[in-house]
Amino acid sequence: MRGAVANDSGAVVDLNIDGARRALRLFEDKVSVMESEAQAIEVKTSAAAATATEMTGQVKRLANQIDARRKEIIAEPDSFVRKVNGFVKPLADRLKALEALLKRKLSDHAYQVELQRREIERKQNEARIELQRQVDAEAKAKGVESVVIAPVAMPTKKEPVRSDSAVSSAVMVWKHEVIDAAAVPREYLMVDDKAIVAAVKAGIREIPGVRVFEDAEMRVRRVG
Repeated sequence: MRGAVANDSGAVVDLNIDGARRALRLFEDKVSVMESEAQAIEVKTSAAAATATEMTGQVKRLANQIDARRKEIIAEPDSFVRKVNGFVKPLADRLKALEALLKRKLSDHAYQVELQRREIERKQNEARIELQRQVDAEAKAKGVESVVIAPVAMPTKKEPVRSDSAVSSAVMVWKHEVIDAAAVPREYLMVDDKAIVAAVKAGIREIPGVRVFEDAEMRVRRVG
């Protein structure tokens, strides 16, 4: 019947957000009840621990039910999305590779331009120093105050490269590459947590700078 209001039976009415929301709405009250019960319980006795364990199992069971419902709702559109993504990914990967190649070439060109600019600046500075030396010597010979030769101002701002649909610009940055990890000073090193975890599991209990301690980590599995 056109215009009828769908009930909250949990059925998938249609493939839109309202239909998905209606399909999952029946779980909201259950979650709210569990939240209240979990907040209220105090685990101070064996009986309370058994109750909390049972509640934890119910929480996991409901979470699995919700996730199963979610997967059922999105199964058809998700399959479509995965197929489309499968078509697009190879093209996207090729385009990323092309972008990286072009950026590398632009970077190499920009670096060479910067080296040329620095070389011109170096030569101009050497010429200024030599000219200053000559002026100072001549002034000293004549017994007059020397004239200070101002350095030539070289442009440091790099103009971007413009095209009809894009603009590229280069920024000179310092990067690094570790070539000898053993020679790196301690202040630049990071703690290897995975190695420490493996050592503790293997029975190591004393590691300088590390507190190794026991804790009760709860693991709950559903039964029935």
